[in-house]
Amino acid sequence: MNLQKAFDPATAARDILDRLNDGDLDEREARLKLAGVIEASNVPVAVAREVQGITDRHRRDLASLLSEMMLGRVTGTGGFSQSLDLERIREGADINAWARQLLRSAVPSKMRDIRLVDSHEALVDPTNAASAETTSFSGMAYAQASVSGADIAIEDGHFTEQFNSMAPESRTLRRTGQTKRNARTLREAYAITAPLVIPEAPADRSWLISYLGAETDAAGEARFTHIMETYASLNAWVAVVSGRGNPRADIDDRLLGLWDDFTLEQADDLLELRPAVAHTIALAEAMLAPKPSRDVVARAISATKMAAAGHDWDLHAKALISAWVANECAAVSEFNTKTVVDFEAAEAERVALAETLPAQLEQTAAWHNQPLGAKQDDVDAFLRRLFTSFDPENFPA
Repeated sequence: MNLQKAFDPATAARDILDRLNDGDLDEREARLKLAGVIEASNVPVAVAREVQGITDRHRRDLASLLSEMMLGRVTGTGGFSQSLDLERIREGADINAWARQLLRSAVPSKMRDIRLVDSHEALVDPTNAASAETTSFSGMAYAQASVSGADIAIEDGHFTEQFNSMAPESRTLRRTGQTKRNARTLREAYAITAPLVIPEAPADRSWLISYLGAETDAAGEARFTHIMETYASLNAWVAVVSGRGNPRADIDDRLLGLWDDFTLEQADDLLELRPAVAHTIALAEAMLAPKPSRDVVARAISATKMAAAGHDWDLHAKALISAWVANECAAVSEFNTKTVVDFEAAEAERVALAETLPAQLEQTAAWHNQPLGAKQDDVDAFLRRLFTSFDPENFPA
């Protein structure tokens, strides 16, 4: 008769957190043991088994990558940001449910990584006609685009004028508003419904905004180059996911990852349109909201302070709003035309402040009586509603 007690992940997680509270474990040790609970429950393997239409080798590779990501998200190691909320697990949240949700959302990206490795390992015979037919379009795009910078500047201007004729009100908008309006027009016109995947890390999003938003230089080259690189990233993503062609290996993963929520059919449809379409919807989604006025920020801080009493809460409310605005909004107002601003310094300051938001949200959710909600998502939703009510033009519902 087997009297061995069945493994219970919830009980194991509670025991680990009890030992953390008692001082028997430090947080690092506790997080490693919690990762072990998830691994012992075979969550990465189970999520990999859910994926249809892949080989056994790919399934094993996927399980391995998911396991690595899970460990990183629990412990904050391996280049991953720590995202497991210990307080929520202590209050009874299912640690395996958290892991399953996290890993399922990562499957498209991890499968893309696996297929990219496969495509790089594949040998392509340049004398083979079939291989030539599947060459990545990005190479042809650059070959066909060997025109002068002046021609590109004219074409780019013509593209903008087409938008202005479709939506005359765009002429009166600042750059962010105009770009987002143009993207909405394109999405509606061509039924582009798939969302883009924007990096969560403030520094990565800052890079993406800077890259996609590059202005045209005197020769007309900078903006065109980035438009074509955005288009090339979509083409490379299709090559990786479909196994068609030989994708370029030098495209930044932050560009390649933009398309992870697209289906192949949606991506193929977007490739049929001119490159500026993919670039416009990518830039619009990556762009931060315009910097709110001091009055809007002051009103948001006042409203947040009303949720609880005490000097500590007042100080926390101000820090929370500041971090949230830094994460969601541009560093410099688009209406600033008089003051000389060091944009690089302002952006670096914004990124540093934005990186404090996860800790601010966690602290808010754990506050006595949970004045803005019991979960970090609840707190974020409250702040989003707050800014929508005070500044609906820049924070639409």
